[in-house]
Amino acid sequence: MVCAWLNVSAHRNGQAICARPWPAITGNQTGTSAQLNALGNNGGPTLTHASQAGSPVINTGTNTGCPAQDQRGYNRDGTCDKGAYEYGASAPPPPSTSPVTTTYGRPGGSSLHAGAALIALREITVNPRLN
Repeated sequence: MVCAWLNVSAHRNGQAICARPWPAITGNQTGTSAQLNALGNNGGPTLTHASQAGSPVINTGTNTGCPAQDQRGYNRDGTCDKGAYEYGASAPPPPSTSPVTTTYGRPGGSSLHAGAALIALREITVNPRLN
């Protein structure tokens, strides 16, 4: 691994993990553990490594170019954390639960209408029953 900017890296067998340890580059922290939990479901659509309390990644990133939300879609607070997970971030509000309506028309034709947020987050299965 080549360390460039805003990395946290430990030492392995007394050697720096980075191919070229560059602690002088802005924001790098070498010789320390990032103190992250195992990869897991911490909310959001993808798995993430949650930061542990006291982790050196917390509030040591930069707000320049930092997205307003972390990888999970949670709002970042204060100074950005390093990485995809924002420690202590607030979960986004639940999606709108707009009503679901069905319209029956001519035989063999019907439609289902639901809010876009509901469709994006839920699987809809239609099992037509013929009488």
